[in-house]
Amino acid sequence: MSASDWALLVVLSTFWGGSFFFTALTVREIPPLTGALGRVAIAGAALFVVVLALRQSMARTAELWRPVAEMKMGLMRVVGLVAAVGVHFWTDIVWHVVWPLINN
Repeated sequence: MSASDWALLVVLSTFWGGSFFFTALTVREIPPLTGALGRVAIAGAALFVVVLALRQSMARTAELWRPVAEMKMGLMRVVGLVAAVGVHFWTDIVWHVVWPLINN
């Protein structure tokens, strides 16, 4: 790996690890939902600045936003399925493994 690759790796690691550090600080001071809303608002503002700096136009019609909406709906379906399977799995574990151990 070249020196620039190592520098990029260090920057990425700093951002990645910093997010956990700042999340831990934020949760102590403000409610989680407010913190999440603030992070999304800051990210949206930053991306808007990037779009303006690159002189790109924002999507203004429903046809341009349709792929984004379809991707989001598909992702929500996958997350819902995974959550349902996970709840079923952990319920089975508690019922068949933990419950007999507690009651014996």
